[in-house]
Amino acid sequence: MKLKNIIFSCVAAASITTALSGDDVKVGAEAKIAKPIATYTTIRKVGGFAIDTSRDLYFVAGHGARSPETNEYVGVKKVGDREIYDTEAQVKQIISNITASLNSQGLKLEDLNKLRIFHTQDNLQEVLAALENALGDIYREVFKDTIKVKSLPGKNVVEINGQVFPKAKERNTTPIPHELSITSQIEFVGEGVETWQKQIADIFDKNVSWMFGRVCNSKKDLVSVEVMLGKKEYFKHFNDKWNSYFAGQTEVPARTAAFDDTVFEGNSVVKLIINYIKSTD
Repeated sequence: MKLKNIIFSCVAAASITTALSGDDVKVGAEAKIAKPIATYTTIRKVGGFAIDTSRDLYFVAGHGARSPETNEYVGVKKVGDREIYDTEAQVKQIISNITASLNSQGLKLEDLNKLRIFHTQDNLQEVLAALENALGDIYREVFKDTIKVKSLPGKNVVEINGQVFPKAKERNTTPIPHELSITSQIEFVGEGVETWQKQIADIFDKNVSWMFGRVCNSKKDLVSVEVMLGKKEYFKHFNDKWNSYFAGQTEVPARTAAFDDTVFEGNSVVKLIINYIKSTD
């Protein structure tokens, strides 16, 4: 088992609320959130002490450009046997989707503290310009980092996740301010075992399960997961394992996924970066 960059932050007793997990959710009178493609939530609230909401945190899952109205990907045009992608149209739809998830928790786009942008485009400035157009003045106020990858789920060329720290003293801040931090982070990289299928199974059954009773109590304490796979063709198998692992859970993590074999050494094909909370009950 490989553990990398284990980061322990200040930990407090906490309650955890899953905002969405599965069915379409109406926001306000009209908007709704498309059903996630696997067993994960689009936004996860992590509460501080029951009598102290000042330390509430929200983890926003990776959102793509799928329209909740049509369930189709926006910004994709078929030209002959090729697909042409409109980065600006995708980013605009992604921000709309993120807004709906935030609204479901009584939050607004203006509440965002951090955005992480996964993209496949060679022209990063095109991605950032599209994001600035979608966010307006918020663009300069929110912390942003970018990660270029080979591919993303579905027909996305951009995927964006985020974090909200409602009581942070400064908007443009990362990591989570120490005075607010009730979560910790751990990174697992898959072992180079005989098959990639076995490696994906092991990262759940050995690595993630290792956490329980050591750094957290149970699956409900996993609040967000960033997944990196070596190849996109591994994704269906990964989703099947993920869905099986979290079957029956009422509290599931927010999730982001991307694909890029250049981030791995040796025979590793999977990496998980997990934010979790150490419960004391």
